[in-house]
Amino acid sequence: MSVSFPDSGALTDALSQAIAQALNHGIADRGEAWLVVSGGRTPVPMLESLRDEAVDFSKVTVLLADERWVPLEHTDNNARLVRSHLLQGLAESAKLISYVDSHKSIDAQARRLELQLGALPEFDAVVLGMGLDGHTASLFPETEVLEEGLDPDSDRSILVVQPIDAPHTRLTLTAARLLKTRNLFLHIEGQAKREVFKVAAQQTVVGMPIGFFAQQTQIPMQVYWSP
Repeated sequence: MSVSFPDSGALTDALSQAIAQALNHGIADRGEAWLVVSGGRTPVPMLESLRDEAVDFSKVTVLLADERWVPLEHTDNNARLVRSHLLQGLAESAKLISYVDSHKSIDAQARRLELQLGALPEFDAVVLGMGLDGHTASLFPETEVLEEGLDPDSDRSILVVQPIDAPHTRLTLTAARLLKTRNLFLHIEGQAKREVFKVAAQQTVVGMPIGFFAQQTQIPMQVYWSP
């Protein structure tokens, strides 16, 4: 499903309401809900809108689609972004699983997170973003772990990634783990990203990783776009 909105504000309202509905369904069904969000500038207004939705956030656990291996106080840290823009006000009581541990190496932390994240239940909502190179989460084109990261049959939940053209080593959820969700959203804005997505949806997934999510049939991806 692909839905276009006249502007970012309309998209923000619709997407935050759709996510809130998914979380409320999870809470009603299981007594708790699990939300995966992405970092970057694009989701900030949506995160700020979501925190005002009628959700019992004390029963919500938030995870990151990916994280840069930088200190928690670093401006590029995605957990910091989530704390600043989502876990405020009504949503302050939500729990956040942070991936960075300054006392461990990234490989040791990845092993610990593999056990933790692999044991989690099905997510209620995953919200992906997309770069102009077609990457999503930290599943970047031409990286050594991309094939494993996009393997739908992988038993891995998280991988260490060294992007070729982006700063910072990363931790990213695998496609297999991201697809274990009841709702899959893609949030993109701007004509350039729309054109990239159109191409990616028809090309090989190796060239543009978001194409894998567009073409897979395990869980339909709901695309929210505005100019």
